[in-house]
Amino acid sequence: MNIKNKYYFLYLIFVIGAFYTINIGTPFRCDDLIYQFFWLYKDQYGNFSDSPVDFTNRIDDFYEALLSQFNHYMAMNGRFPTQYIVSCFCGFIGRPIFSICNTIIYILFILGCLQLLNIKSDIKKIFAIAALWLIIPIQHIFWYSISFAVNYLWTATAFIWYFIFLKKTIISNQNMSIIKLALLFFTSLILGTMHEGYTVPLCGTFFIYLMYNRKNIRRQEITMALGMAIGTAIVVFAPGTLSRASSNADGIDMQGLLNMKLDLLKYSKRLYLFLILLGLSFYLNRLVFHSYCKKHVLEIVFIVMDFLFVLVIPSYTQRTEFPLELLSSILFIGLFLNSIMWDRFCKPLCCIFTIAILIHIPFTIHYNWIVNQEYTDMLNEYLSSPTGITHYRDIHIPKAINPYVRRLDNIVEYKYISLTFGKNMVIENQE
Repeated sequence: MNIKNKYYFLYLIFVIGAFYTINIGTPFRCDDLIYQFFWLYKDQYGNFSDSPVDFTNRIDDFYEALLSQFNHYMAMNGRFPTQYIVSCFCGFIGRPIFSICNTIIYILFILGCLQLLNIKSDIKKIFAIAALWLIIPIQHIFWYSISFAVNYLWTATAFIWYFIFLKKTIISNQNMSIIKLALLFFTSLILGTMHEGYTVPLCGTFFIYLMYNRKNIRRQEITMALGMAIGTAIVVFAPGTLSRASSNADGIDMQGLLNMKLDLLKYSKRLYLFLILLGLSFYLNRLVFHSYCKKHVLEIVFIVMDFLFVLVIPSYTQRTEFPLELLSSILFIGLFLNSIMWDRFCKPLCCIFTIAILIHIPFTIHYNWIVNQEYTDMLNEYLSSPTGITHYRDIHIPKAINPYVRRLDNIVEYKYISLTFGKNMVIENQE
């Protein structure tokens, strides 16, 4: 192993160690409180008698998690395999083992990004890992709660590797056996049910690809597209998904819908960065532009499909456009590593990003531990208070760290704590 390989592996170990350190110190938060317990099914009138969750019945094994998630599928959400994993970890496996598993998934996420961008040079790998840490939006969802991590990090990792396999399948001239096609169909179907934010745009990408290459379509590509389409239908047309979408749309007027779409334009910063760099590449070096677009045409079509998908759905949060912003970030990093700027300033840029990471990560760990302690203190105060009153602590989070931490500051989390412990949480500022 040469000196550059050593630097790369030490750097990777440092980032992974930091990721695990943050994970291991994070308590059950938000959705995790709910997914510890058994979900109930609606009665014959389509209503819950008291609550959609039985807070007296904690999930104790894989079979109970399966039954709970069937009810969850019918009542709340169609992401069956994703939420099943969440229920198992929240119910009986626990946060410590999840922290190890989540760190392994993060390693696969990093390696998948490097593979997708076909990065071979160690200096480029070091830069890419640093850029992924610094550029990816609302990164706290990778560890803030088990539910968020599985829904966003685990699904992102699965689809990045699926993209890699899809591109290799397209390039390969070999036809697959019936057994391999069956496994490919089943894998595509399972992935199709994981998260509609990825699967709906990917179905659109498959459609565009199959239409464009309709004279040269092979059975493995049709198999992947069919499996993904059926999986997507399972998650999108789940009774719980339709019910949730209907309830979200009921309270939205035209002004509210317009504000949501303006928020989409406001928060699509990584998409804009990628488009600007793409335009500069077209102007400065069309050979690089055409080569990069040809290599990543499927990912670019996915970005277009995802933008259209987010544009038409009647709800919006920053998490809604996470797949769009994530893939834009990855493609931006890859294009930058092929640009004239990298060719001229690779060593200074790599040094700057490395130093930035070495400074940023310790602060991220520090403030995550502070916020986790604040959460624990506030929860203990709430539990000991007859009226459920608790107080914010006087904590200042630097702006550069804000996307990497999540304080107890949203109404949904108040609601889940109140439901879990049986009394309303009342938040007051310390005097």
